[in-house]
Amino acid sequence: PRTLELQEAASLEIQRLTARIEVSREVHIHTHGSFGRPPKPLDPAAEQLFTLVTNAGRDLGLTIARKDSGSHTKPKVTLTFWTLA
Repeated sequence: PRTLELQEAASLEIQRLTARIEVSREVHIHTHGSFGRPPKPLDPAAEQLFTLVTNAGRDLGLTIARKDSGSHTKPKVTLTFWTLA
């Protein structure tokens, strides 16, 4: 998630869905893990570096683009299911 608010909303949605599935499927679900932090804001030095890289790419005939990742690590959520025999 791009912001702490979205991260919290995603965590709450996972909890809500987990509880709903537990009831509807008569299973116990244990979740663990966490989301990564929001992306680091680009400061003037980082912007300057990106401009340098973009210009160097252009000189080489390449298009360099930037895309916010949302986090530095992938969200890690593990679901473990147990059923009663």
